[in-house]
Amino acid sequence: MQTFVINLKRASKRREFMENQLHKLNMPYQIFEAVDGKTLKQGFINQYCHKEMMEKHADWLTLGMVGASLSHFYLYQHIVANNIAVAFILEDDIVLTSEVVNILNFIEQNETKFSKFEPILLYYASHSTLKLSNYQSIKLSNNYQALYPHNLALVGSSAAYIIFNETAKKMVDVILPIRVAPDAWTSFYGWNGLNNIRCVFPTVLKPAPFESQIGYIDNTFLGKVKNVLNLNNIYPFSAILEERRRKIATKMVDYILVNDKPISGK
Repeated sequence: MQTFVINLKRASKRREFMENQLHKLNMPYQIFEAVDGKTLKQGFINQYCHKEMMEKHADWLTLGMVGASLSHFYLYQHIVANNIAVAFILEDDIVLTSEVVNILNFIEQNETKFSKFEPILLYYASHSTLKLSNYQSIKLSNNYQALYPHNLALVGSSAAYIIFNETAKKMVDVILPIRVAPDAWTSFYGWNGLNNIRCVFPTVLKPAPFESQIGYIDNTFLGKVKNVLNLNNIYPFSAILEERRRKIATKMVDYILVNDKPISGK
């Protein structure tokens, strides 16, 4: 299975962070250069982005977010063009564990157990308690299984996932114009880009405490202060903000198992 790391050319520390982990795990990989949203020309934005959605959701559908969505889109195109059967896609801010190797090997060796139209998330998050369903679960090992979310709309993150060529083809057809984040799985489902997703449970990976490069807009006083501190990496405030990011990430990984059939998905 080919592994791709999406990374901005200027984000050398993140690239080094990911490369060190992959080398330790003896995982072959390819760095896939991310789109830097800050460099996009207005003419390009007018042609490939949804103007009304960008204006309506200016606080989160920033140029950074557009760049992130385009990065995944171009990688899907690469997968299709090069006839790559299945790929493991990583963003450059995820902490890897040795378990990931075994899970990737199992999925690659047992592809027929999985729908080719369902990405498999090795990391996922939610702003509320996420129910994962035992309905049609797939055992990956004694410790891990691939489960459907009970409600697809609650699942976020595109930090680490497996995608089959068949899904990449469908995603290429529905992503443009850019109007959502790369982890808007429920939107892609609604546009027929995928049939559902599976989540590896328990979660195998966790996010690194890097500051987001998306450029979310927070016009509150605290938001402006935080932005200044992040930009200048002022100690001890930088360490405090890093710990804050860890705590926020922890709050977004609250899961419970249910036996109910998922309410979304084909």
